[in-house]
Amino acid sequence: MEKKRLSTAFRPEVNGLRAVAVILVIIFHLDESWMPFGYVGVDMFFVISGFLITRIIKADIEAGTFSYRSFVVRRVKRILPALFVVLLVSALLVVFLLSSGEYRAYFRSLRYASLQASNFHFASHSGYFDLASRSQVLLHTWSLAVEEQFYLVWPLLLCFVRRRLAKCLFIVAVIGLSFVGMLYLKRVESMDAFYMFYARAWEFGVGAVFALGVIPTCGKAWVRRVISVLSVACLVLALWLTDVGSRHEVWSMLVVCLSVGGVIYSSGDGRGWVERVLSLPPLLYIGVLSYSLYLWHWPVIVLYSYVKGFVNQGEVSGLGWCEAALLVMVCWVLSELTHRLVEKRFRYSRMGEVKTLVVAVLVMVVFAGGARFFQEFSKSSWRVSSFAEGVNLENFEIDKPERSYVRGDVIEDVLLVGDSHAGHFAPMIEAWAVRHGLRVKTFSKGGTPPVIVNDKYKSELPHREVLHLDRVREYIEAVPEVRYVFLACSHDTYQSDPRYEAALGDTVSFLEGLGKKVCLMGQVPPLKGEGIRYLEPTHLVKRWFSAEEAGDEERAKVLEYDRAHVEEKLGPMRIVMKRLQEKHPELRIWSPEEYIESGIYDGIPYYSDNNHLNIRGSMHFLPYFKCGFDGL
Repeated sequence: MEKKRLSTAFRPEVNGLRAVAVILVIIFHLDESWMPFGYVGVDMFFVISGFLITRIIKADIEAGTFSYRSFVVRRVKRILPALFVVLLVSALLVVFLLSSGEYRAYFRSLRYASLQASNFHFASHSGYFDLASRSQVLLHTWSLAVEEQFYLVWPLLLCFVRRRLAKCLFIVAVIGLSFVGMLYLKRVESMDAFYMFYARAWEFGVGAVFALGVIPTCGKAWVRRVISVLSVACLVLALWLTDVGSRHEVWSMLVVCLSVGGVIYSSGDGRGWVERVLSLPPLLYIGVLSYSLYLWHWPVIVLYSYVKGFVNQGEVSGLGWCEAALLVMVCWVLSELTHRLVEKRFRYSRMGEVKTLVVAVLVMVVFAGGARFFQEFSKSSWRVSSFAEGVNLENFEIDKPERSYVRGDVIEDVLLVGDSHAGHFAPMIEAWAVRHGLRVKTFSKGGTPPVIVNDKYKSELPHREVLHLDRVREYIEAVPEVRYVFLACSHDTYQSDPRYEAALGDTVSFLEGLGKKVCLMGQVPPLKGEGIRYLEPTHLVKRWFSAEEAGDEERAKVLEYDRAHVEEKLGPMRIVMKRLQEKHPELRIWSPEEYIESGIYDGIPYYSDNNHLNIRGSMHFLPYFKCGFDGL
């Protein structure tokens, strides 16, 4: 019955739209310059899903046969088997291919991807278009998580809205509130605007409009033909004229979604040329494979790029046409196998509903728990090669300091506050404090600048970061014994915004008003390349792709400073610090860049990535640290 019901509801032109969407996404991920706005293929998927799923739910509700459990079970059979096959295969490849940092990032994201919540993970860690995100093997699963959340919530809402007028008002409200919410989140530059279900609900709503018949079908064929042609033209123009970061990006997304809706609305009789093109056999074939293609393409691209970077010692160039064609071929083979052996087999399996849900939950828990377990093996000797004979980079890692906001029995004299750059200075500050008979507490939170007074900068900070800074401020106010406060962070991340300078100034004023002595710490020179990622390869990568271990000369080249790059990154903050010191004569400034000339000394790296010190690098600065306070 299930197979028959779905087949009678088949709309070939909608399947063709799926093919177009996945093609756009794959081209964008192969090389952004080839299709700068191609990532809206995901937005197209959301509109299509909103249409198809709403139509299925509507038909079942009207027939009196709708069951929420049955609906969820069908979604589970459709989505999870193929997803977990990709998660398992990619996990095996990650274990044997990726270096420690990428390995840990993968298994952190795997926990969330297993639980269909990876959008929450990536929203709190990185932007979709950030350079660091390109090495996240499971980044693309954020959209699957959004769809799963839609599938869980949407049928429940539709069940409560039965009358046609109420449905129309409900859909309009969903679209309006979600779109306005997305605009607000975009304005405050929150990553929730990209990753969160409530900011994407309007796209599903656009598809639902046409599934529920909110707009009556036009009886005149020529009008529908005009609408379909105009929709395609608007879609092409939006793709052609928009790119990442464009100030018209949001409105171009709206045009894309409405264009997809227009094609869906105006098609269905199989007579228009747009329908006939979208129903061509090649597009229908790609549409059938679209889910598996989407699952496989990004892991294949990321893992290939990593190996290529290792072979080229960190110099990763764009993909050539031959490389792109090869990767597409690999994705096609994997997708065909997954569709035939996994998707079709599980989608129409006769496993009972309760058993299906129990098995799904067990698999999710096992994968999430396994990800947490395997995360601990990032630096294991059976997995990665030592940096040099008898030396493993793990020996130089800095343990994350405990972040307790509670006043303890032992009161600290010194607070170190900032983002992850405060964390990498912690070993040096702690050793310095011991020399002077002082005690230190470190408040470091990744991606969070030390603007304890952040009223002028609050719109730039996610809620979790504001909460952290508020708790640090409360701690400082509650512990008058604290005499010294050191502020440290990756200044080049924030320095282009004048509100950052203002917030730093307000923070210094606040601390000095409480009688604290304040030292603003500069930033260590960043490395230009990503070659340090490959200094400690896995045994498999080293054996298959490079027979020789990098020598001292190659290591020194990877970790040497590009002076122009250092000046570009650190120059603006020197000016900001000078202005702050003029306004606050008691403020002390310490610049680490004066005391380091390279990222490697005696053949050992001082960095853990291209901008963070390892413990050896942190302790390098101990003899040179002079905060300028009396007696210290």
